[in-house]
Amino acid sequence: MNLSTFFAEVHPILSGERAAGKRRDFGSEDLLRLSAQLSRSKRSQILAAVYPKTRSALLARLGEAEWRRLESSYFRRHPPRSFSFLECARGFAGDLRRSDRCPPWARELAELELALSEVYVAATARPSAPPAGELRLNPTLRFLTASHALLEWLPSGGGEPPSRQCVILIWRDSKLETRLCEVEGLALAMLAGVQENGSVDPSIGDGLDIWPDLQRLAEALIDSDVIQRNPSPTSGFTSRPTSRF
Repeated sequence: MNLSTFFAEVHPILSGERAAGKRRDFGSEDLLRLSAQLSRSKRSQILAAVYPKTRSALLARLGEAEWRRLESSYFRRHPPRSFSFLECARGFAGDLRRSDRCPPWARELAELELALSEVYVAATARPSAPPAGELRLNPTLRFLTASHALLEWLPSGGGEPPSRQCVILIWRDSKLETRLCEVEGLALAMLAGVQENGSVDPSIGDGLDIWPDLQRLAEALIDSDVIQRNPSPTSGFTSRPTSRF
């Protein structure tokens, strides 16, 4: 019996909808209830580990009872189906979007913390370099569009984050460190070109005297390992953008 089938079978017993009967493979109802308590305790610890700042913010704003209610609602909607640490917590950020009492910024904070965990897991091995002269986005890279300045607010964590549209990058660099930063229009256009064509769109700076700024921006994205490059004799910058770095 797999894990999802087991929990589908025992849920009516634990919820009081029916008795366990004489099924020896389940054991007694007391043992099942003890197992359920241990499972809930472990899942609570997992949520706290994946969403520590979200949990702290909601406890401060809504109180312990409401946090427990959010937990219970999530556990009911998402019974255990995997032994994976991250899979046990993945749906919680989405569940917060259905909560009337959860503020929008807390939902975005949960999505940011989930992305941080996803990047951490995704980067357990260093990715191979792209072909010589090619550009590519770091395969661990995640984009998060938010309507609140979460990175500006997180160091203090007091009150609520200011409202401001932003795009946050989350990635794991070549030293296997998880990093994040905000990016704006030019950087997003540059990343889109690399994602679609393996190069920077040479028309980004057309009509604008910003080539030095573009060059510095691109080098910063490469140095931080957001964009990955395998150097070749033709992969450097020239006086104007070409189809390759």
